[in-house]
Amino acid sequence: MVDINVNQYGDELLTLYASGDHEAALDMYTAVQKAASDSDGALQTLIALHNYENERITDKKVCFAVVDSVHTLKAQGHPKFSGLLNN
Repeated sequence: MVDINVNQYGDELLTLYASGDHEAALDMYTAVQKAASDSDGALQTLIALHNYENERITDKKVCFAVVDSVHTLKAQGHPKFSGLLNN
């Protein structure tokens, strides 16, 4: 069983996002998502991470920071995101 500290990872992800390191924020989200899938209560953990916010870091929740990071990297022509979110 893997123990996921939502507050710790949420703060780290939001800090990366707020500093403009969108790729690292997405990499962290993916890693936490994979780790959580091996834990008891995986769905509850991922819901908690999605809804996590810390206004001392940014006014975005994790879910919005992740989506914004994808859009930013796609707009920058990042090859990992070519063909995604064409709208």
